[in-house]
Amino acid sequence: MIPIGFRVPVIDFPTCAYLPQYVSFFVVGTLAARRGWLTATTPRIGWTGLALALGGTVVFLPLALASGLSAWLGGGTLASLFYALWDSTLAVGLVLALLTFFRARLNRQKRLRRYLTSSVFPVYVLHAIVVTAAGLALSRTDLPSLAKFALGAAIALPVCFLIAGPVRRIPGVRRVL
Repeated sequence: MIPIGFRVPVIDFPTCAYLPQYVSFFVVGTLAARRGWLTATTPRIGWTGLALALGGTVVFLPLALASGLSAWLGGGTLASLFYALWDSTLAVGLVLALLTFFRARLNRQKRLRRYLTSSVFPVYVLHAIVVTAAGLALSRTDLPSLAKFALGAAIALPVCFLIAGPVRRIPGVRRVL
């Protein structure tokens, strides 16, 4: 068991407690894409996922919180078991529900959505540079932290998507990004 808050500097995840969940979602997502599971989900699976997420929240979250916040941060306590059960049922249930919802309701792409979709991975790769630059520029202002965050996000997000297109057109980059 890995307690919440445990860090491994080399991997630099927010907490390594979620590493098994991240790896599982990656592996299952890869299998799902290759085997066509993503298009085979039915509305019933979506509703079941939503029920799983809500049921896990109603049952496991109060049990996890009953012993106080520090008890469920790990260490093999009963509260940490209930927290892990809640966290996992919520994650899996919401993935199933949202996957089904978005496929049924938002599965059409016009020109803007097609551009945004094709730019997601380049934005993921490039965003650290843009966010860092925006943060450095805003660090010199006397604005409150929340205002800096909002302004930085309002600037960095469109800039990331605007530079993703030209970066993808660089010869050889399209195969990677």
